[in-house]
Amino acid sequence: MKFLNLPTLRLLNSSTLVAFSGALRLHIAFLFASIEPNIPVYLGMGLVIYSTYTLDRALDSEEDAINRSELTGANRHAAIIASIIAFFAGALIFFLNYS
Repeated sequence: MKFLNLPTLRLLNSSTLVAFSGALRLHIAFLFASIEPNIPVYLGMGLVIYSTYTLDRALDSEEDAINRSELTGANRHAAIIASIIAFFAGALIFFLNYS
């Protein structure tokens, strides 16, 4: 099995829009609270959201087997590794921004 076959790319990309949307929602919350925009915080939050949703999709569930059949055959280990890297990158951004 190839490392980056089409279902694996779909799995890795399936959480990108959710992460981007979450980062934009954080920006809107900053605007409503009259807090100065902070791009690194948005990026860190986007990475943590991406990590959470990718990990959820990488772990097999019966519901995903039915509703997301296009991910059948995806390399789940690659998604778990990408999820861990994204989480630690987001946590590092938060740590560097607030220390």
